[in-house]
Amino acid sequence: MTAGAAAVIPTYLVVVEFGAAFRDSELLRLRALADKAGAKVVHVRTDRRPGLSLPEPNCAFEFSGFQDGLHAALDQTDGKAETEGLRIVFVNDTVFRAHLPGYGSALVTALLALRAPPARGVCVGIVGPVPEALTLGGKRLTRYISTWAFAVCAPRAELRQLRFFDDGSTQENFAAAVWPSLPASYRASVDLWLEPVHYLKGWYQAIPGRPLDEATRQRKRYSIYLEHTLALRAERAGLALVDIGAAATSGGANGTWAALKLSDRIYGNVKKLLLRARASLRPRHD
Repeated sequence: MTAGAAAVIPTYLVVVEFGAAFRDSELLRLRALADKAGAKVVHVRTDRRPGLSLPEPNCAFEFSGFQDGLHAALDQTDGKAETEGLRIVFVNDTVFRAHLPGYGSALVTALLALRAPPARGVCVGIVGPVPEALTLGGKRLTRYISTWAFAVCAPRAELRQLRFFDDGSTQENFAAAVWPSLPASYRASVDLWLEPVHYLKGWYQAIPGRPLDEATRQRKRYSIYLEHTLALRAERAGLALVDIGAAATSGGANGTWAALKLSDRIYGNVKKLLLRARASLRPRHD
C-alpha cells in the first residue's frame, strides 16, 4: 500500500466531538482536506441523542462516536463497496490542538490517500507499544493504535463486523467488572500515566503531585482501555494493524513519519512542562 494516487473507492472522514469542542477554523480545515481527497464528511456530536445511528452516542465516549460514524458512513455506500472496499478516516477533537502544528493535517491527508488493500483489510495509524503487555481472550496484546487520527480500509462486509466497544459496555460496568480483572501491572501502568510522578511523563493534562478527581480517573481508564484494545477488535473484524510509516512507504516516507512522531513527542513534552509550570505557580485549594 502507498499513499497518494489513491484508488477510486468511497472515502469518508468521520469527525467526532463532544459538544462544540472543535473550533470553527478546525472544522473548516478538516472539510478542506476531505474535499481535496474527494471524501464525504460525517460529523458526530456525541452529546446529541439520538446519534446518527446509535440511540446513545456517548455511552463509550469517542469510541461510541466512532461506531456511530462508522455505521452512518457504511449506510451511505452502495453494493460496490461490499467487495471493492472503502476507506474511513476517524479523528477526534485533539487532532490539531494537542499535536505538533501541521502534524494532524499531514496525518489526515496521508490516511485519506491510502490505497485499497490488495487482500486483507487494514487499520492504519500511529502504532506504538502497549506500556504493559495485556492478554485478553487468550490473545496477547503488545501494540495499540492512537485514536486521535486513524483509518480503516476494507470491504464493507468486514467493516460491518468492527466494534469499537462491547455491546452494552459502559464506564460503570467497566469500572465494576472489567478493570479489577485486568493484570495489576497493566492497571498500575495506566494509573501512573494518569497520575505521573515525573514532569515529562504521563497524560499531558495531568499535574504530578495532584491527584485526579474520581470522575476523570474512571473516564480516562475506560478510554485508554478501549484505545489499547482496538487492535484486538480490528483483528476480530479481519483487519491487520499497520503503522502509517509502513502504509505510506514511498521514497523516505517511513523515516519521515518516524521524524514527525519524534518531533510531536518533543512538542508534547514542551506543552506538558509549560502546563505543569503554570500549575505549580497557582495556589492549591485542597
